[in-house]
Amino acid sequence: MEDDALDGLFHNWNTSFSNTRGWHIVDDTLRDGLQAPNITAPALTEKLMLIDCMVKNGVYSLIASYPAASKDLFDETDAMLRHIRNHNYSIVPSLAGRTTPRDLRPIVELQQRFGRQLRAYAFIACSPIRQSVENWDMGFIRERIEESLKYLISEDVFPIIVIEDSTRCNPGDLSEVLRCAAGSGAKSVTLADTVGCINSEGVRKLVGFARGITGSRVTLEWHGHNDRGLALANALTAIDCGVEYVHTTASGIGERTGNLSFEQLLVNLWLDGCDGVNLSFIHEFAALTARYTHMPIPPNQPVIGSDIFTTGTGVHASAILKALKNSDAALADAVYSSIPARLLGRAQNIEIGQMSGRANVEAKLRQMGLPYTDEMAETILAAAKSSSRFLTDAEITRLADVNES
Repeated sequence: MEDDALDGLFHNWNTSFSNTRGWHIVDDTLRDGLQAPNITAPALTEKLMLIDCMVKNGVYSLIASYPAASKDLFDETDAMLRHIRNHNYSIVPSLAGRTTPRDLRPIVELQQRFGRQLRAYAFIACSPIRQSVENWDMGFIRERIEESLKYLISEDVFPIIVIEDSTRCNPGDLSEVLRCAAGSGAKSVTLADTVGCINSEGVRKLVGFARGITGSRVTLEWHGHNDRGLALANALTAIDCGVEYVHTTASGIGERTGNLSFEQLLVNLWLDGCDGVNLSFIHEFAALTARYTHMPIPPNQPVIGSDIFTTGTGVHASAILKALKNSDAALADAVYSSIPARLLGRAQNIEIGQMSGRANVEAKLRQMGLPYTDEMAETILAAAKSSSRFLTDAEITRLADVNES
């Protein structure tokens, strides 16, 4: 059975995106991703390999760093930009900093060295809570935005204003900031869910509100965090509402609970009908990031975890085995999985544990290239029922050998 023959076998309640290709990925792994508490910052050579992988994955732009943070980071950023230039990569480098001369001058200097236009993410908050903590007022915020944009534009840097904590801004202040940014020459405005507080309906309202003020004068970007576990749902909503750029990190790494996962976003866009999605290298990107940051991928992590196509349940195994016996790989892939394993270069995996039945044993032995008998199944299942975990391949092989002898 081919994949298109599965259409009549289950109903799809989902709706396809209206914004099927009017969006681009801005990857923030090398900046926001590296703010995660328990990671090790990659070496420069490793960062360059991650950039190579971003290019293979079709990333439009990467936020390479916050170069004003230290001289070492400035020098590393310079090396990353040279790497991009020397390889003639089409990926567009971006850099981040506050709306202060101290933060923006290094970006201008790096652009001069790079010889091509950089995108500058200049961020400032306008939420009441940040205004209170920082002792700012809207006049100060407007002035910072206007001066920063004037400077970036004078130096031919692509100017982007990031409204930090956008999702807790009141409509009056947010409207003022949006009008100020658009009127002062910003090419793009990033709506940032800095503390991960918004839900999907809130995203729909916020993006619609912002678009109503800016119109087509600026593009809109979405930067979401995962504090409520809603980063993916919110990003999908933002794309459906027409934002042009969405920020991601590999495996969703980042400060506190992390950011929007690059690979989860791409797989969901593909599943919901978006065009031009390349899934060939998403696992490589996540695996390299995990290795270089010393932050292992959880086995149950959607899309890239080692366990996502594994079952030890008898009912599930039985259904998968029946499909496999009919040489129906597509059906076996869909009967207990919403994401086809083959899409990610994987396969359905059946293990044997306390909840298993004969189908698990038959399927597992088939995977291992071992013969099956009812007597062997009884021996293996007896061991599995008394175990607190799945049997290992070595244990299964030993039990099969004992039974044969």
